[in-house]
Amino acid sequence: MDIKKYCKEIKREFDSGSAREHAYRTALKNLLEEDRLILAINEPGGISWGSPDFECKYKGLAFGYIECKDLNKDIEYSKLGSGDKEQRDRYLEHTKTLLCTNYNRFILYKNNKIVFDTTLFNNELKLVKGKDKDLEDLLNEFIYSAPIQIESADVLAERLAQKAKIITKSIEEDLNQNGENSDLYDLYKDFEEKLISKLEYKDFA
Repeated sequence: MDIKKYCKEIKREFDSGSAREHAYRTALKNLLEEDRLILAINEPGGISWGSPDFECKYKGLAFGYIECKDLNKDIEYSKLGSGDKEQRDRYLEHTKTLLCTNYNRFILYKNNKIVFDTTLFNNELKLVKGKDKDLEDLLNEFIYSAPIQIESADVLAERLAQKAKIITKSIEEDLNQNGENSDLYDLYKDFEEKLISKLEYKDFA
């Protein structure tokens, strides 16, 4: 994914001095549709429970929704107004996969729980080092939750590689955050003691 291109497009719109929330949607749509199997529909109709800004589909089947706010709007749940809180609660009640964003911060919900939360820019709207990779991981988790039919060995290999990246990051983060309290710590120690001495968490993952 060309996250850096996305960042440049967002900053260009912001620097115009007159951009409103809709001005940033093209950059997000283009980023999502780099995987040509995915269609991100801007302002979809026919959804009984609300009006999410994007409906994401694979072969006509919706797998996730995106709610967008303006670039400077705080999307932390506790900071939302009553109307926006009601909206998010309603969306989470009706969909398993919801991505909330202000084009800078991205919060991914799965089954009503936050599974990824990352912010791209600093206060000067410059990309923070390493955050492009974090956003790529988040979007892979979002996109590759789609129920895609495996039609060839190449598609299978690509899907497995993407899933492997997500699992690797999750294992490393769990060990870094929880250490000896991680459910994986005993397995990590077995590897370190029996196979590879001085094994680091990232290598184990």
